[in-house]
Amino acid sequence: MSEGQAERNPFVGPRPFEPRQVDRARFFGRDEEVREIVSLILSQPLLLVYALSGAGKTSLFNARIIPELEGEDFEVFPVIRVGSALPEGMTAEEDLNVFLFNTLLSLDPGGEPDELAKASSEQLQGSLAKFLEERPRKKNARGKPAPRVVIFDQFEELFTLYRERWKQRARVFEEINAALEADPLLRVVIIMREDFVAQLEPYADLFPEGFRSRYRIERLRDDAALQAVEGPLEATYRSFEAGVAERTGRGSAQGARGDDCGAERRGGWRTRGTGAASGRRADALGGTSRRNLGDR
Repeated sequence: MSEGQAERNPFVGPRPFEPRQVDRARFFGRDEEVREIVSLILSQPLLLVYALSGAGKTSLFNARIIPELEGEDFEVFPVIRVGSALPEGMTAEEDLNVFLFNTLLSLDPGGEPDELAKASSEQLQGSLAKFLEERPRKKNARGKPAPRVVIFDQFEELFTLYRERWKQRARVFEEINAALEADPLLRVVIIMREDFVAQLEPYADLFPEGFRSRYRIERLRDDAALQAVEGPLEATYRSFEAGVAERTGRGSAQGARGDDCGAERRGGWRTRGTGAASGRRADALGGTSRRNLGDR
């Protein structure tokens, strides 16, 4: 490891982990949740995953769940955001279902907006199922069609953005159900903040089993929080001074907002083989910011 690499901050700081190898290698502390969520996705067509704001839902999926699913031969589509801003210069016509449009645009970022807008018209039905059916299907190692997974992240945006279009919300659920009925190998995951889960109930009857399959991401336990704090240092020449990692992990697990990894920008580093660093070294190199495994 070069000196520059040794000095590089091993923590991601106040942003979510991204779906890239360097971030995956720095993600620790959620092994049990990964096993349970992947198992549910394998067995359930529709899964609701929810947690407190800042609990690390996005990071968990980017760094661990999606790679695990790909390792299970799943075809994982780009993560969907239903509340994204419309492309520059595009007008949200009355007939345009903005939530469905953003769904299709998320799945096909390079798609032609005008064509996707036509498919998102309130006059059409089954647009999501048709879109998925027309996409070339990945084959698994045995040459058979691979199962697919569609992931909706920050799904509370359905209720917090474009509020004047509240009548269009039901169409999103109808499209999801139609896609599931059309493809037995399709899995759909909805990820959202816990305080908006109740707003799903009026739409539960649109699915055969409603939102019965659900998983709540709990606050990190002390031992898992300690792994999240210490793990990223394993590939470096650094470690925390005695007691710092333990205090940080406990603070994360007990944090009022349920943040996953609350390594404060305080405490000290110890460079392996050179003795203790300054007590403010963690601040200089980043520590982590209370949102190490944060949502946004």
